[in-house]
Amino acid sequence: MEVKTLKRKWARLCVVLLGLTVGFIALPVVMCELLEADLAVWGRLGLIGALGGIAAVTAVRYYCLRCPNCGRGMAAPQWKTGERRYCPCCGEPFVYDDELVK
Repeated sequence: MEVKTLKRKWARLCVVLLGLTVGFIALPVVMCELLEADLAVWGRLGLIGALGGIAAVTAVRYYCLRCPNCGRGMAAPQWKTGERRYCPCCGEPFVYDDELVK
């Protein structure tokens, strides 16, 4: 029986995008403290970057990290192998392409 898998590269992309989103959230505070720059300009840039990051993570999770069995549940992005996660809709495990399948 063939096991349907998810691609780890999409999960890692989500983790990187989440990190960038947090960076954009912190950007206005850091720039105002370091450069004593205008908060309004950096605040807008931080808000636009954070919203764009959230939209990108949502799109990648929706299109690339859906349950390969039922197609409804979305897998939580995981950087490396470890704890097994299961689909909230069908209960099947999320298996990534780099895991050893027995």
